[in-house]
Amino acid sequence: MNHKIAFASLALFTAFAGTAATLHAGTDVHISIGLGNVRRPLPPPVVVVERPAPPRGYWKIVTVREWVPGRWVTTHDRHGRAFRVFEAGHYSFRDERVWVGNDRNDRDRGPDGYRGNDELGWRNDGRR
Repeated sequence: MNHKIAFASLALFTAFAGTAATLHAGTDVHISIGLGNVRRPLPPPVVVVERPAPPRGYWKIVTVREWVPGRWVTTHDRHGRAFRVFEAGHYSFRDERVWVGNDRNDRDRGPDGYRGNDELGWRNDGRR
């Protein structure tokens, strides 16, 4: 008889523990049914865009002096009569944008073509 009571109490305790664990875990029920291979779309390919290096240098505005040769110019006086006047040759000035490159290769060599510490004034042979 003791075995029946012990077994019943063990079954009751197990049922209580399972119910308590279920109540604590929540009431979600998930059912998964496999119907064969599921085809998932492939992820899009990774596109790597390499941006070109920014240009090294800067724009500089330079004043350009240009020779304009002498010429004959037709003008009108205040009465509307046309007459010719000689305009002597002269220099004309205009501003022009010039790109100044700042590449490392241009700065590595000194005025004599050798690499050296130009900012310190030393040449490669030790002379100043």
